[in-house]
Amino acid sequence: MQAKQFWLWGVVLLSTLAIGILMSPNILTSDWLDKLDSDDDVVASDSEKSAPSLMAVELDSDLIELAGIKTAIVKEAILSPEVRAWASVHSVQPLLEQRGELVQQQAQRKEAEVVMDAMYQEWSRLQELATQAGSIANKEVASAKAKWQAAKARFDSAQLHFDLIKNKIAGYWPETIADWITADNSLALNRIVSRQDSLLRVSLPVGSSLNSEVKTLSVVLPNQEKALKTATFIAPVLSGNQSAFGQSYYFLIKDTALPESLRLDVWVPKQPTALKGVSIPGEALVWYGGQQWIYVRRSLENFQRVSAQSMIPTAIGVFDINNLISPQEKVVIRGAQTLLSEEFKWQIMDEDDDDDDD
Repeated sequence: MQAKQFWLWGVVLLSTLAIGILMSPNILTSDWLDKLDSDDDVVASDSEKSAPSLMAVELDSDLIELAGIKTAIVKEAILSPEVRAWASVHSVQPLLEQRGELVQQQAQRKEAEVVMDAMYQEWSRLQELATQAGSIANKEVASAKAKWQAAKARFDSAQLHFDLIKNKIAGYWPETIADWITADNSLALNRIVSRQDSLLRVSLPVGSSLNSEVKTLSVVLPNQEKALKTATFIAPVLSGNQSAFGQSYYFLIKDTALPESLRLDVWVPKQPTALKGVSIPGEALVWYGGQQWIYVRRSLENFQRVSAQSMIPTAIGVFDINNLISPQEKVVIRGAQTLLSEEFKWQIMDEDDDDDDD
């Protein structure tokens, strides 16, 4: 009898408990979920405090000094949009050879002219004597005339050869350089052949041409990427002498002796209109993901990675016209690779945390 009563009380107790659970489901679910959410918030809060923001990294002062990170202040600048081209230092040999050939023929022409004039004077003298005194035989006069005619023929031949050389020079060189070669004692030619100045042949990319208002360009000297020289426009290369690259032009660098046939990088302005922006040195560029980036020091310990993809390449780095980097801001010029490694260390840690959660 007692066993039966205990069994009945057990059934009643279990039934009451079941009814309580059905009537109040939040007893087991709400508190537990709130607790779980609270724990997640704590974890997320800690992670937000320690992990850097997207495309940025934070380092304490000691680590910055240890990594040897160095920055440079960027300044506002003016830029004329440029296209990269190629140049070679023109040999002085063709100039010397053509000038020498012309001078030699000029001397032969002068010699023939002197002989012709002498023969003409002799013929005239004999003619006058024959007319006045009659003491000169006609055959002597005829002989003198024949000698003068032969001398004149030699002079005409020398003159023709001289003109042919000048025409060949004019057909090979643009007018300005042709005038240097054919002029007597040309200062411009003398400075080039004496290697005081350097004549450049600049070839633009295929499909490009030089703006008619552009009169100068920047030349990058070998092993001196920061040392730019200004080259002055002379004339276009004649069509028959164009290269396979594209349109070619002659430029002159003054007071600079460069080895013949030396290859140089040059930057040709696309237009004379200048752009305002910020000039950034090439040392600030770091490659990642197939493009170039720049780390900007936004605060004492915070460095933000900025894409250089939209910036304009220049001879010394890039030029920002989109206000991605402001004047007087500091860009990292040494240690950018360290910052890149430190930034992606957080991504690796986040991936490890995700794996642990799974």
